[in-house]
Amino acid sequence: MNGWFFALSMVILIAIVEMTSQFMMKKGAINKHIETKYLLYGIIGYLLIAYILWITFEYRGMGEINLMWNVVTTISSAYIGYHYFKERTNNYTLYAILFAVLALYFNYMASQSTLKERISHFNEVFI
Repeated sequence: MNGWFFALSMVILIAIVEMTSQFMMKKGAINKHIETKYLLYGIIGYLLIAYILWITFEYRGMGEINLMWNVVTTISSAYIGYHYFKERTNNYTLYAILFAVLALYFNYMASQSTLKERISHFNEVFI
């Protein structure tokens, strides 16, 4: 399996665990008092994230993993915040998500060729 796609699937798993953890903590925090069980669920989720992240670093670099993670969690947290917690959003949020997806696309494209190939292509096009 391509390392980039494996890393992306692991990052999606991380995002699912993270969104569940954040959801639990937010659910506990919106009450007048913090319910300890929700906080505990969130902490356990973040421990699981650390383990999955450790496995994922074997396949891609920290920068790539962090970019993927940020894009996936940005999209999912905006979705959950808007639909479940009725948080406001606007066009700038949608533009930011679009640019985040473009960053993920460019990251994928960069992983498909070496620096030497990209420089060679640049020279063919512009020189």
